[in-house]
Amino acid sequence: GIIELVTEAKTLREIQVMGNRGVTGSFKDTPISEYLVKHNPSQLEFARAVNNFTRSCAGYSVMTYILGICDRHNDNIMVKQSGHLFHIDFGKFLGDAQMFGNFKRDRTPFVLTPDMVYVINGGDKMSQKFHDFVDICCKSFNIIRKNGNLLLNLFTLLASSGIPGVTMDAVSYVQKSLLPDLSPAEAAAHFSRMIEDSLSSWFTQWNFFFHNLAQKRHPGDQNESVDSANSGELLSFIPKTYSMESDGRITDVLVYSIQKRYSPEKHYVFILKITR
Repeated sequence: GIIELVTEAKTLREIQVMGNRGVTGSFKDTPISEYLVKHNPSQLEFARAVNNFTRSCAGYSVMTYILGICDRHNDNIMVKQSGHLFHIDFGKFLGDAQMFGNFKRDRTPFVLTPDMVYVINGGDKMSQKFHDFVDICCKSFNIIRKNGNLLLNLFTLLASSGIPGVTMDAVSYVQKSLLPDLSPAEAAAHFSRMIEDSLSSWFTQWNFFFHNLAQKRHPGDQNESVDSANSGELLSFIPKTYSMESDGRITDVLVYSIQKRYSPEKHYVFILKITR
């Protein structure tokens, strides 16, 4: 596996609840745009950030659909200050939807919400920029479909690796996602409809809202994360005795070793070598 420290990024939840928006920030249109404006003050910088957001959002939409990435709440989607959007936590994939009791939390082909589209459009009205976004998605999808055999062959090899969830059924899932019986034009039309379905679903924002409520009941809610950032705390899981002022900024993190432990459930301990 790979662990990468991605700097200058916040989760979508952190962005949505910033300021006085609170847990209802998931229903607002402007949080992501305001976050990008804050970190890209000039017109040129902001335009570049919007372009980064649009293209990375298109790639993320296509790949999370094809690979069936689930558990797509707003703490698993992040945005860099440069505008790049990316997904984290791939424990639920190949359509293994996150459940809350008998309640299915992943209900759309991929997560595309009004605050994302607000950035792409440059406002609350549909524009040519959104049509360009749809075009990028459809072209990307057809490029992957054209090279679908390579992807399927890789999954076929992985099916014998023993990775949980990666079986021959996984190969079938990816093959079905690629819509092999459709022409490029039909596949593009189908993906366009999935964009519409994802955007028109009210459920995603409510899922974000309920996740915001759940996080407020635990340490590390939005108020604490903002206070932590102001006090110089760098990582959410470090003791509060560490701070930027007393210990300095982290410049490098290396996975020094990994230990497997049982107590009684199996878990892993990552020992990090941190340079300040």
